[in-house]
Amino acid sequence: MSVAGYLSCNYIQMILDWKQGIIFSTTLKNEWFRSLLGLSHHDFKQKTVAEYISYQSNDLDSLEKDYLPPLMSFIKQILRIIIYAFIISRTINPIVSLILIFSTGISIQIPKIVGKLTANRRQVYLKKQGDYYRTLEDLLMGHHLVNKLTMSHFLNQQKSSLKNLQDKYFKYGLTKITGILLTGVSFEFISLVLFIYLAYSLSHQQLGIPEVVASFGYINAFSEPIQEILYDLQMLESVKPVIKSFQNIVGRPVSVLGSFS
Repeated sequence: MSVAGYLSCNYIQMILDWKQGIIFSTTLKNEWFRSLLGLSHHDFKQKTVAEYISYQSNDLDSLEKDYLPPLMSFIKQILRIIIYAFIISRTINPIVSLILIFSTGISIQIPKIVGKLTANRRQVYLKKQGDYYRTLEDLLMGHHLVNKLTMSHFLNQQKSSLKNLQDKYFKYGLTKITGILLTGVSFEFISLVLFIYLAYSLSHQQLGIPEVVASFGYINAFSEPIQEILYDLQMLESVKPVIKSFQNIVGRPVSVLGSFS
């Protein structure tokens, strides 16, 4: 019965999370399109249609996938850590709780730094993606010029632009992988600090073996929320330029028709 209840609650939560993502994505895209319609034609022509489409299909989608889920997860994991820290301080030793919180605060600096690098690589990749779409648009608009003599030129232009795009995507992926590895290193730092304290306390008889064993049990319980937080911070840091870009777009004054009803 309890298993069925757990599965039912989990099912409902997944549905709500999915629905929440759809609502968030819909709101972003509607506000973005509304802001584009409000631009003067002169401002609108500063970018090509391909660049606008690329922005919606990539930047806005990245906000849905790499901003909202990590943000919600970050809040949940912070609450879990607070609960665990309270239990540890009450049942084992307040110092163990403080060490876990303090070392976590230090370790989260690593994904924040990596997140900034990931953000830069993402921006370069997204820019190249816009360039690729623009190249495709130009080539396809010249479809009527394709013949035996020009075919190879069309193919080479497309392949060259795509290669540049994929090279930037590869570098972006390498940065994300590095971030995941460093996230693991950050967690090992927390375990090391706690191990040193527990070894010192045990050798000086400040803690008994049961307390030490229980402390290691709690560090295992801490592992999931801490690793989630480290990953969430990296993702949130990486999408900051996209958030700023979106805010700049929707924050522009309306130039067409005065206002929208």
